[in-house]
Amino acid sequence: MVRNSLKYVSWKDYKAVTSGLKMVYQAPTEEAALMALDKFAEAWDDKYPQISKSWRTHWENLNTFFGYPPDIRKAIYTTNAIESVNSVIRAAIKKAQSVPDRRLSAEGCLFGDQGCIKKMEYADPELAVSDEPFYYRVR
Repeated sequence: MVRNSLKYVSWKDYKAVTSGLKMVYQAPTEEAALMALDKFAEAWDDKYPQISKSWRTHWENLNTFFGYPPDIRKAIYTTNAIESVNSVIRAAIKKAQSVPDRRLSAEGCLFGDQGCIKKMEYADPELAVSDEPFYYRVR
């Protein structure tokens, strides 16, 4: 949702808009998030009205995140992790294009991917275990 919202934002406004959206999706409660969205709309609806309109249209799906504890919510926001993996793979492929042997280029991609996965390990394993009952509860 954030990436889609930022698709047409100019680079000049990018940092300020992302900061406003971060206040929405990192809010501790749904009510706080709605207040942050109202504040965001006040600041940016003149220039980018489609952003707050889109968030309000999709709020029914977005508000489910506020039912999870902050640490689980952070794990759900996988965009950065996925983009990090993709950038490592793209870099490995770019390097591999100069290698004449396909087998060597495939190995380069694999090793690039393994290095990236190592970086993405869960920061606090104890926290992951403590949240398991919440995460696996029956809905």
